[in-house]
Amino acid sequence: MAKKTNKKNKKTSGDGTSILGASIKNAGLAIISTLIGEIVAIAFKNY
Repeated sequence: MAKKTNKKNKKTSGDGTSILGASIKNAGLAIISTLIGEIVAIAFKNY
């Protein structure tokens, strides 16, 4: 397990682009989660 985490840490800490990619992924997940929440709310309103 330690070897796998070390490889991931090297990839993420190596470049600034990986940090930007992580922030973009987090923003995308936030947008997707809000969209899913809205869709679920609309579905419950219809039922």
